Amino acid sequence: MKGPELIPIGGGGDLRAGKIGANEEQAGEAFGYNDVVISLSRAQTVGQGVPGFGKIDGVSEAYAFEFTNEGNEANEKRLAWDGQVPHSVKTGPGGVSPLRFHVHFYTGARVPLVDEVVRFEFNRTVVNIGEVLNTAVSTVSVVIPAGLPAHSHFLGPLVEVVKPDLVESADMRGLIRRKSSDALDTYEDSIWPLYNDPHMQLNKMGTSGV
Repeated sequence: MKGPELIPIGGGGDLRAGKIGANEEQAGEAFGYNDVVISLSRAQTVGQGVPGFGKIDGVSEAYAFEFTNEGNEANEKRLAWDGQVPHSVKTGPGGVSPLRFHVHFYTGARVPLVDEVVRFEFNRTVVNIGEVLNTAVSTVSVVIPAGLPAHSHFLGPLVEVVKPDLVESADMRGLIRRKSSDALDTYEDSIWPLYNDPHMQLNKMGTSGV
């Protein structure tokens, strides 16, 4: 009985529209961009400002942490997150992929009549194996557009990390915090953060070695 046909990855064979040959960097349309999903439902609470975990606005059997609208900076809600750069990230002579972090969240029950702003403080570190721990922080605004329906799944950009020497298995971790006491944060409702994803370019399915 004839067994299943095996498609060679390193020695010729097609995969979708791009041809996979000895040089996987030239894969063409076979590879593109993807997110490394970092779930904030599995994140850790730290210090003050611990968010509650429960039903999203009390109306769903879906659960997440709640970032309430706090006027006192000490009570601002925050979560620690972590992840790892995949083996498939684009590196090498053709250029290194930037890491474009963005945040997904659910909005509250109110439909905003005008554009409103959620402010985030985003601490992050991206450290290759053998490097020393380092951190950076940015405060960014995500605009909630007027008329957005209640309980919408929404996303907004955080920061772009450009690390010329980025390699596979680099450690990614940090802290995401809603800066609701900031005067620029005009969104009055809670939000429910879901994911903190770095969008990156991939040039292969994984490393060629074990």
